[in-house]
Amino acid sequence: MLRHVTLVVGLTVLAVAFAETAKADVLVYEKAVSSLPFQYTAFNFCTNPAENVNVNETIRGFTQIFQTSSGTYHVVVAENFHGTGVGESGTTYIINGHSIRNFELLDAPTFGSTQTILFNTRETMIGQGGTPDLVFTFQTKETFNADGTLTAEHTAGGFACSG
Repeated sequence: MLRHVTLVVGLTVLAVAFAETAKADVLVYEKAVSSLPFQYTAFNFCTNPAENVNVNETIRGFTQIFQTSSGTYHVVVAENFHGTGVGESGTTYIINGHSIRNFELLDAPTFGSTQTILFNTRETMIGQGGTPDLVFTFQTKETFNADGTLTAEHTAGGFACSG
């Protein structure tokens, strides 16, 4: 869900940006996302017993679009996550994470051809009061057809406990 929310925001920003760009090998668009609240339930495998954690996060980030000398567009979307969580046991957590995407678009404002976007995400639930931390890492690969419709998505990754 998080990936879809941020991608929709990013693609909406892209459509607006392409309408205002000039031909040059320069930064043609930059947009900061100051605050986007997000809520979800995570499962902490590191506690004994494992527990659901209700998380409240704020996503902050930016989008930059560069038009290259060859006429393609290089896009960078970076996000930072910060928040808190409360587990079923009453344990509190501090949440920190980040995600980054780098990709090229051949045409604007549409994709122009099939495009694949890779992005990496890392998020840490820092347990308070001696509760072990949970670290999620994953990579997502999304494929879009020429009109920008998502046609395939695959996410792989895992988690680790520390502390």
